[in-house]
Amino acid sequence: MVRLMARRSGAGIVRFLVLRGAMTIDEIATSTRASERTVRRHLEGLKDCNLVDELANSDSPDASRFVANNRIIAAAAAGHVDFVLGR
Repeated sequence: MVRLMARRSGAGIVRFLVLRGAMTIDEIATSTRASERTVRRHLEGLKDCNLVDELANSDSPDASRFVANNRIIAAAAAGHVDFVLGR
């Protein structure tokens, strides 16, 4: 998890999810200026670390939204920025 969060795009994804709420892969890619492929890869890692939840859209799998879960929000609110950024 630390290596994933230390990467600029991984930290950017978490930052945007915490600040803006649920976002699609396309919205995240646009906001972070990363490719959709990179965003998908980082989101999989964040989901594996239990930091991000996927809100599935039954009509269109590509329109699933991702949201920072309580674990990462609690760490940020408690001032554990080093934990959030993986330092």
